[in-house]
Amino acid sequence: MQTLVTEVAAGFGVAIAPYCVRKLYSEGCHFIKLSDVLTQIPVLLQIKKADTNAAVNAFVEIALNAELSIEKSMAE
Repeated sequence: MQTLVTEVAAGFGVAIAPYCVRKLYSEGCHFIKLSDVLTQIPVLLQIKKADTNAAVNAFVEIALNAELSIEKSMAE
């Protein structure tokens, strides 16, 4: 997401991003809250199929256990 914000600030276009991205800062980038938007954007956790990396597996477990907390923080 930081790359997206940086590219917008550099004049490479505009972007629609989750509201939580506003916490990222890039000089020259302005965030405008869209109103009356009722559409939910699905967020996916992507991992390599059959990954046996212990760090990846631990991260996936933590992320799945924190799903409700993450969802709530993105809505703020």
